[in-house]
Amino acid sequence: MAGGFRSRKRSQQAFTFALRELSFSVMPVEAHILVTLDEPVREDVLRSLASDLSEALGEDRLLDLGGRGVLFREKEQDYNFLPDRLPRAVCVLRACLLTPYYGPHYERGRWPEIAAALEFLRRRLPTGRVWYGRDDGDWVREVTRESLDELWNHWAAHGGRPYPLGP
Repeated sequence: MAGGFRSRKRSQQAFTFALRELSFSVMPVEAHILVTLDEPVREDVLRSLASDLSEALGEDRLLDLGGRGVLFREKEQDYNFLPDRLPRAVCVLRACLLTPYYGPHYERGRWPEIAAALEFLRRRLPTGRVWYGRDDGDWVREVTRESLDELWNHWAAHGGRPYPLGP
């Protein structure tokens, strides 16, 4: 009887694991990458930033969300749909990467690529505040040297485990 119980338990665990992997592969958690600024960004500056980010990461690594571009200004009427912890600002920019979110307990995205985008935005928009978080929750965290170090340490220890990144 004990052997049958263990076998059934292993089957249930395998099914649960397969179901979890299927749900992650079908609908991954996307990354919120946002920048808040106290002054508006001119359209030509925004286009230049988007072009430079595309060139730096590779245009195939960014997502043109609904034809709005890979880096775009959020419309004021959409501010209510932004994460609650994001401070309201005169200008909110969003960067859209193809890679899913990366963080503790969700090691799916390509962290070095995400970190490059975060650093690009921090350095090219020094008067802004850069924010990073998951799209399945209503939170973001300000990107600081300390928060980047925490995520780099996690990536160095865990990489893409427990979820393989694939090709």
